[in-house]
Amino acid sequence: MIKFTFQKIVPRLNIILINQIVSLFTVIWIAYYFSNIVFGYVAICLIIMQLGWLITNWVNMNYIFEIMKETKNKNDENFTYTNIIFSQLLLLTSYIFVIYLLVYFKAIYIPWNLFFSLLPSLIFGGLFPLWFYHIKNKSEQLVLVTLFSRIAFLVMVFVFIKEDSKAVYYLVLQGLSFFIITLFSFYKMFKNYNFTFTYFSFNKAIYHLRKSTPFQLNSLSNNYVNTLWAFTLALNASPASIATFSLADSLYKAANNFTETISQVVRASTASVSKFKTKPVIGLIFFIYIILLFVGLIIVEPIVSRLFMEKYLDLTFIMRLMLIVWFLQALIKLFGYPVIGKIAKYSIVNNLGIFFLFMHMGNMFIWYYFSWNLVELILCFGFVSLIHLLYILLIVFQIRKN
Repeated sequence: MIKFTFQKIVPRLNIILINQIVSLFTVIWIAYYFSNIVFGYVAICLIIMQLGWLITNWVNMNYIFEIMKETKNKNDENFTYTNIIFSQLLLLTSYIFVIYLLVYFKAIYIPWNLFFSLLPSLIFGGLFPLWFYHIKNKSEQLVLVTLFSRIAFLVMVFVFIKEDSKAVYYLVLQGLSFFIITLFSFYKMFKNYNFTFTYFSFNKAIYHLRKSTPFQLNSLSNNYVNTLWAFTLALNASPASIATFSLADSLYKAANNFTETISQVVRASTASVSKFKTKPVIGLIFFIYIILLFVGLIIVEPIVSRLFMEKYLDLTFIMRLMLIVWFLQALIKLFGYPVIGKIAKYSIVNNLGIFFLFMHMGNMFIWYYFSWNLVELILCFGFVSLIHLLYILLIVFQIRKN
């Protein structure tokens, strides 16, 4: 069971790791060469991009797993895929319009040249159909093109991006990288899987968005709530504070995508086996998370001191706080769908996720209203995550007892 699960994790993890390692290294690179202010503006662009991807992919992976069980033939599959993509286009167009208004009315301040340079990354990254390959259990088919595209991007950043005036080129190069990956992914969908666009139904697209909402709200709470916190920060903080948070958040996202991939694979791999065979897998992953946490807490200080010295205020402390929050969120995912969903009902996990998402949003409002600082923002984030984890563990123990 353990061997099978990790065989499934590796190909998916390859793509996640490639993207996250490249993102982490390039963010560190531009943070080193750019001024605090310019890096802060670029960080706002990256926050906008990540939130856009999240909204564009509102039809959640967990929901897609469920509805694909109901498809009866290839035509049904293509009809479902077409309407998922159509729903993405609807959301992406609406999101770009809203962000344009926020920038125009200076609710979010970034220079216009950075805003327009951001659009290719937002569009092609948002439409990247990784979900399709997850459904087919064929994520490994995208590893080589992802590796080529992201490494090419990394090399170009290292060679050409070394001063504030190159901020636009950084965003354009990233957009080109995502364009290559997305174009190749759709090409393979048409060629290898006989995917064709069927007629789309506006009502069906809205149906998928509505039915996916409980899954996505739970995913927001468990996986991407840091993006909501980052967007809240972008509305009410200086570029320098946003720059500091963005560096810490890059480490958080790299670790979080690692744990999200593991959570998805554990759920898929253990769907047809007994809960008793699931237990050793969960135990091993829990042990790995503890090791990663302690290693991260130890190595952060020498790395930050060597690279940035005093350029970013309190960065070591901020990163350590974010690592602790990551650990809490990782356990929420580990004991969520793979455990509670296995021994009880997925609806319990969804409802908990939605409840605590609104708790996060309430804390965001409080933080915004009182204009608290960056440390207080992360403490608010961590407080809700801790309560969420404790409640999940209480449910697990209660179910086992009964």
